[in-house]
Amino acid sequence: MEKEMDLVALCRYIWLRRYFVCKVAVAGVILGVIIALSIPKEYSTKVQLLPYASKNDRADKNASFASMLGLTVNNSSLEDIALDFYPVVVKSTPFLVDLAQMKVVPNGLSEMSLFEYITKEQKKPWWNSMLKLFGKLFFSTRLESDENSNLNWDPFYYTYWQEMYLDVMNDKIEVWIEKKSGLVNIEVDMQDPLVAALIADSTINKLQTYVSSIQKAKMLNDMGYAEKMYNQAKYNYEVAKDRQRTISRGQIELEMSLNLCNMLARQYEMLQAKVTEERALFSIIEPAKVALNADKPNRKVIVFVFTFLFIFSGIIWLILKRVFARD
Repeated sequence: MEKEMDLVALCRYIWLRRYFVCKVAVAGVILGVIIALSIPKEYSTKVQLLPYASKNDRADKNASFASMLGLTVNNSSLEDIALDFYPVVVKSTPFLVDLAQMKVVPNGLSEMSLFEYITKEQKKPWWNSMLKLFGKLFFSTRLESDENSNLNWDPFYYTYWQEMYLDVMNDKIEVWIEKKSGLVNIEVDMQDPLVAALIADSTINKLQTYVSSIQKAKMLNDMGYAEKMYNQAKYNYEVAKDRQRTISRGQIELEMSLNLCNMLARQYEMLQAKVTEERALFSIIEPAKVALNADKPNRKVIVFVFTFLFIFSGIIWLILKRVFARD
């Protein structure tokens, strides 16, 4: 009963000071509006890709047959790259460095490289100037020395501006996989809607090139492996011919060795054909397009959060004030 009375008294105490809470709420609204308007708008471009899948059942059967003779055949799919590999490629440093050279034409500006746009033309909230001024007090030497070395990418050392570019691009490009459908989603957020669409479109093209080169390198490696296994099987076949002891056993061994030789020869020829084959890795379900409306920031949410925090802080202040006043 006493606790209920204390709670009622506390609520009455806060209600009597409701004008203070209202003032705090107004302050929260004003600050929230200032913060929301200070954050630059960002436009999103989202593309969806459907990778082509291929199944090589014959490779599995051949691998099982080869294992009967104690041989190991690489039966992993030579055409398919795991879907989880796509986000890794897009987020990789070489991929982002390659994107840095692409040309973009921001609204109201002349043509420039993506690197220049990210490092020089991005709008920032007012508090960034204060942080930059603070940073120059401690890192001015490095910033000035880096300014003349932006175009040369040293693979072992990145300048301040290059690190900044990589951090921004890692934050602005998102790639995720829909497990059920297998769709690859790529989303690019930029302050200029045209730049966002250009980056998304270029990402699709470069992803095709990167994954194709990785596949071909893998197939060339497997070609060498298949050739090695073919030579081994051919040698085993020749040895089996020379050491026939009984007609039944020798005949079976010869047939198995010959079948394995033929299988590996076909696999090698198949790999040769695939190395020179040019094919699309995915179909574009949703192409890149210029966004008409900004997606970020959500200014209503920002204002609401600041208002709530100020009201909550104001009530906590009143409670603490009452508690300490009693003591």
